[in-house]
Amino acid sequence: MNQSLIRFWSSYSTRYPWISFCGALLLWKITFFLALYMAVYLLPPIFNFEFYNQNFPWVKENRLTLLTFVRTWDARHYLSIADRGYPPFHHPTTAFFPLYPGLIFFLSLFSGGNTVLAGLLVSSVCSILGAYLLYEIVRKRFDETTARSAILLLCAFPGTIFFSLIYAESLLFLLLVILVHGMERRNFKEIAASAFLLPLTKAAGLFAVLPILTYAIRSGQKKNLLLLAYPLLGFAAYLLIMWQASGDAFSGLSAQKEFFVGQASVATLFDVPRFLGKLFHLQALHDIDGSLIDRIIFVWYCLGLITLLLKKEFELLFLALPFGMVPAFSLGLMSFTRYVSVVFPLFVVTATLSNTDKHPRVFWSIVVLSLLTQYLFLIRHINALWAG
Repeated sequence: MNQSLIRFWSSYSTRYPWISFCGALLLWKITFFLALYMAVYLLPPIFNFEFYNQNFPWVKENRLTLLTFVRTWDARHYLSIADRGYPPFHHPTTAFFPLYPGLIFFLSLFSGGNTVLAGLLVSSVCSILGAYLLYEIVRKRFDETTARSAILLLCAFPGTIFFSLIYAESLLFLLLVILVHGMERRNFKEIAASAFLLPLTKAAGLFAVLPILTYAIRSGQKKNLLLLAYPLLGFAAYLLIMWQASGDAFSGLSAQKEFFVGQASVATLFDVPRFLGKLFHLQALHDIDGSLIDRIIFVWYCLGLITLLLKKEFELLFLALPFGMVPAFSLGLMSFTRYVSVVFPLFVVTATLSNTDKHPRVFWSIVVLSLLTQYLFLIRHINALWAG
């Protein structure tokens, strides 16, 4: 009977490969939450209530529950927006963009008002959809082995723990993949929709104009230049939402500079001496500032940019450039491993150079080392210690 089931599944998965692949992605999520559960209940208690309450001092908590572990750091801000909306005054929570908490609120209408469950579902669904679309893009552009290798590298990457937690990275990743998927299919509406929504998800979304401009020029069709308007329209919609919610259209942008450690601003994007000082300032294996891991990932990112340039993958290059360099410069490499997790061209070029067929030992060594680092990040994050 077991052999019959195996033959049936093998035949079915050959005819419908997307089913087996989505099953593998679902297993990825199940494994992640199992690891989270084990970290909570099998490891010694190291939860840091001081950091937990410093990050969101308006609502102090001293009782530890299972939900507390997935509400650390930025998650509390997103959940606050989903539960109560933006505060009508100058406040750190206004630094967070509206689309992701808006989706949490919408899904909570079908989850009994449980925004934590809704947030975890939004992140998991977005990352599964994004990973599947990325697999399809790479499989058609390269081959099956490269596609599966790229997804394995993505799933194992330390920063993608945030794709399963209450963070906007999963949504940003999905929208960026949809943007490139639209370019591959020359689908105007698909590109326009993702370009409009990106600035409603993260400030860096406005830089979608760079890959869109590259695509428009290379396509040779003047109508594609109209796509440049959609990130600007999306950013205008963001300013309108913030004006309606807080009374100040620029309250979110000023909050990022005033209230947070990285003090992100337009000026820091061009402050090269500041960035170089941060780059060579090593303080710990991984911490909020001076992280060795973040700097190793930045070197890998730079090598990826060079590879994209040499391979003349210009749309991917001009997507990877702003979505990696903007957070690197504006925040001085703080949280770089998290921010660069959405820059999927890096996983693609790494897979083309070292996949399961070409260099299996190198490839699996990278995957195992990444998974171990990912688990370290997970343990730190759920205990309100710095992970990204």
